[in-house]
Amino acid sequence: MTRYTAAQYGKDHIRCNGVAPGLILTPAAKNNMPHAVLDIFGKFNALPYQGEADDIGYTVPFLASEESKFITGQTIQVEGGHYIVNPSISDFNDYVTRAKSTPFIKKHEAGAYNNGSKKL
Repeated sequence: MTRYTAAQYGKDHIRCNGVAPGLILTPAAKNNMPHAVLDIFGKFNALPYQGEADDIGYTVPFLASEESKFITGQTIQVEGGHYIVNPSISDFNDYVTRAKSTPFIKKHEAGAYNNGSKKL
């Protein structure tokens, strides 16, 4: 849709771009995602930190500004290089398999089993 809109309206000086965020550590993500999942993202990000809301917040005004006047029809991935090569799928599959076989996983417990002795 981004490319279509850019092609249809570019001659009218209308640009269209999109932002595709990766994992952004909003308060909801920090408080609700198991630490084991956050660790998987951290392990495979090309950058040594997680995304924050400001990372998206700075991208959008840039795309709306004159500084990006020659950018149109693009989807900007703001995801810390996580999806350059996506090796995390096997780690996620392992995590899901272990989570399904665990009778109870405490919320916010770094992926620990209910007795706290084993990590996911």
